[in-house]
Amino acid sequence: ENHANPIITNNIIQQNTAGTEGGGIRCNNHSSPLIQQNYIVENTVTGNGGGILCLDNSSPAIIGNLLAKNLAQNGYGGGIGLQNSSAATISNNTLDRNSALYGGGVYIDATSSASVTNTIITNTPSGKGIRADWLNPLVIYYCDVWNNLDEDYYGCVPGTGSISINPLFCDTGSTDYSLWISSPCLGSGQNGSNIG
Repeated sequence: ENHANPIITNNIIQQNTAGTEGGGIRCNNHSSPLIQQNYIVENTVTGNGGGILCLDNSSPAIIGNLLAKNLAQNGYGGGIGLQNSSAATISNNTLDRNSALYGGGVYIDATSSASVTNTIITNTPSGKGIRADWLNPLVIYYCDVWNNLDEDYYGCVPGTGSISINPLFCDTGSTDYSLWISSPCLGSGQNGSNIG
């Protein structure tokens, strides 16, 4: 926090518990972290941001991470939460089975913004797949948003290249979220990249 710019990459962040904010990672007060290629799984918070929470003008780049089975028990953003004028780049992530009251996969409050591309958001058991409390709908590009309870999108719409279909993970039981050879996400991302 406090204008920090860390590089957080290639870590396992698993089975942590926090009180009110940020079960796995919490960014605060004009921080601009690079959060890349991490395994962020089974973290729990009683409040907001089960996997990652960004607050107070933070501007993270969240790229190429797996966020699975994270829980914001009584709050916002099971996988990723953005609040209080934060702005994030969210690309090439896989979010599966994250849960919250609001925004089970991703939550973006009315003061925050995000660019969401090449990202998979699936199997959210509560809180909707992605929720944006904006006056103008957030547009999601080249994403696979599928099978999220309540609904896939709230306050946002699928844009160019977005699909809603089973991504065909190899073996979620053993937490292998690589894409099966016949996955519809292979080569379907922006400029022919993979989604997820």
